[in-house]
Amino acid sequence: MLNSIYPDLILPGQGNLIAQVNGFTFAVEASQVDINYFLLLEENDFDSEPAEIFTEMELSDDKVTLVGFSSKDRRELYKSLKNVPGIGTKSALIILDSGDVTDILRAVSGKETDFLREVPGVGPKRIESIFKELEKKYSTALPKPVPVRVS
Repeated sequence: MLNSIYPDLILPGQGNLIAQVNGFTFAVEASQVDINYFLLLEENDFDSEPAEIFTEMELSDDKVTLVGFSSKDRRELYKSLKNVPGIGTKSALIILDSGDVTDILRAVSGKETDFLREVPGVGPKRIESIFKELEKKYSTALPKPVPVRVS
């Protein structure tokens, strides 16, 4: 299993990242937030330590998809979202773009359905399913809801 990669070069793709690692080139699906994060790192050429792309490999009958994240927390949230019936790779990545992991989990703990209402393809029933799955996964680690709505 490929848990993370340390690319020598990161380039923008068409809605994804192109990562070159030891002479191999990978197309890495990612949320727009993660794409922007890695492109900013590459643009500014931070030499302090190499970029690490946390990955999840998905296998289907006809292809292998490598999905990348800027943190382990984002990868774990993605994996939890994928357990929700009707949530695929693209939907899970769009949901990740709706806020920081902590913001999403605060919305869950505060039952703020409006937080995800603007996500394309995610209606009230799906939001309820997402909240149930995340409450189950993060039952002991949900942050306290904030007294004002998260937006």
